[in-house]
Amino acid sequence: MSNLWRDWKRKHSVLRLCAVVDLEMILLLRPILFAFIKSDAVKRLLIDCLKKASESTENTVDDKVVEFVEANLFPATRVEK
Repeated sequence: MSNLWRDWKRKHSVLRLCAVVDLEMILLLRPILFAFIKSDAVKRLLIDCLKKASESTENTVDDKVVEFVEANLFPATRVEK
């Protein structure tokens, strides 16, 4: 029984350590990723990918969705909060 308890404690302490490391990595990478996502280059990449995907279909619904997304990512006039 003591071997089971020792194995259980060892497994859960490793899981706790991994959770702490994961949280630290997320806290470190999150601002970098959000700054990257907010860049115009990434927005343009997203629009290009959506346009390419919508060209492979025959309906016009997805074309309208791409137009909507593009219009909202790159508005003609900025609206400040």
